[in-house]
Amino acid sequence: MKIQIQNLLALSLLVAMVDLVLPGRAEAQAFTNIHNFSPVDIVSGYTNNDGDSPYGTLVLSGVKLYGTTVDGGPGGGGTVYALNTDGTGFTNLYSFGHNVSLNFTNGQSSQGGLILSGGRLYGTTVSGGISNNGTVFAINTDGSGFTNVHKFAAGGAAYPYQTNSDGSQPQDALVLGGGTLYGTTQIGGTNGYGTVFGVNTDSSGFRVLHHFTAASGTVGTYGVNNDGVFSRGTLVLVGSTLYGTALFGGTNGYGTVYAVNTDGSGFTALHTFTAPDPTYHTNQYGNNPIGGLVASGNVLYGRTVGGGGFGLANYFPSTPTGQVLRTCIALPTPLVTTSVRPGYFYRATRFMEWPPQGEHLAMAWFLRSIRMARVSRYCIPLPPIWPGRTATAPVPKAG
Repeated sequence: MKIQIQNLLALSLLVAMVDLVLPGRAEAQAFTNIHNFSPVDIVSGYTNNDGDSPYGTLVLSGVKLYGTTVDGGPGGGGTVYALNTDGTGFTNLYSFGHNVSLNFTNGQSSQGGLILSGGRLYGTTVSGGISNNGTVFAINTDGSGFTNVHKFAAGGAAYPYQTNSDGSQPQDALVLGGGTLYGTTQIGGTNGYGTVFGVNTDSSGFRVLHHFTAASGTVGTYGVNNDGVFSRGTLVLVGSTLYGTALFGGTNGYGTVYAVNTDGSGFTALHTFTAPDPTYHTNQYGNNPIGGLVASGNVLYGRTVGGGGFGLANYFPSTPTGQVLRTCIALPTPLVTTSVRPGYFYRATRFMEWPPQGEHLAMAWFLRSIRMARVSRYCIPLPPIWPGRTATAPVPKAG
């Protein structure tokens, strides 16, 4: 995907300004590839030994990293893998298939990454299962004990408004609370616009906490409603409340930040993003949130695909009551920091993201020039780049 000329100019300005804003330039950390995924055999169905297109969050336990790939592996439908932080000991824990004869019914294409609890990894697949609508799965860290926690049901109608009872195409990581896994589906549910769901780790007690309502019109591509369309990004659990983002919809059609209790009650659209300027694609707080949220104290941090002062990626903090505080540049997710090698971070990259898509612009440059131990804020204020735009004070990191 090509980056437009104005995006490149904005990127250059952004990199220069970040250097000026950061107090006390730190020396760059050495960049190291700890594993290069092998080429796939297209003729045999995009197969290889280790996987292709790593996508989603990595999990760190001791000196071991766990992750997933969307494609590749012996079955061609992606893998669950493990390797040491120094790049040794790569192990393909599980291989998903791309058709019925190759484990397709257990899932295909794990995009959201993994979470770890008690020696067991939990994740989602966007497709495969009994109806090709995706799965929730679990597997031990040694590769044993693979099981499907839930397989999403078949549905009617066609994408993107496919309807069913429980949701379809979970694309993000899960969050665990009290023995229950919580997640979202991009589409499906009774209205076809996605769901928020919960399921116990032992596969019992699946329930839909919220069905996103039908949208009307074409504002923001998929129309307007009261709660959002196509929930994207990993949920955040604070107490008994889940917080998330919807990519489209809301009263303005450009996405929402929402909250819902773990028992399904109290759904609230905390913030609805506004339309960008049709010429410069800018607005005050961004539009179309993606990538999930981070909670710190009573502030939620997130990012949007577009809008903001640049019309590119925009990072926003918001209170749990729905007030967007300011526009800023923030550390992106997914990100894993570790005490194994102080100041180092680990992230799987996907070849399709170079040139990087909107939400990843400039972050590589930003992170490369900072020692992680010296970053004392989640957010760095965006300085003025034209008359009338004012910078805001840095947002302190809790603790």
